[in-house]
Amino acid sequence: MKIRYFPDTDTLYIALAERDSSSSEAISDNLIVDFDAQGRPVGLTVEHYSQISDKRQPTTLAELGTVTGVGVGVGQAKLERYGDAVLRVLQVLQAAG
Repeated sequence: MKIRYFPDTDTLYIALAERDSSSSEAISDNLIVDFDAQGRPVGLTVEHYSQISDKRQPTTLAELGTVTGVGVGVGQAKLERYGDAVLRVLQVLQAAG
């Protein structure tokens, strides 16, 4: 996993795998998931990172489902599909400090 922050665009990119992205899906206004040709997640893009970071750090799906602000708001279907992966990324980021 590689994490890069781009201060000029206030974007955080988390590479989950070393595979090429063939499609992307916006999970919310600020969260985009990149997929490989087989539909497996290969990366996450967090837009406006400094505006939404260092606020609440959800640790459960229920907590993640209540996070809103700066266009972030995750519906139930996307929470069920991507919630566990997002929580794992948040744990990694929190551990990295």
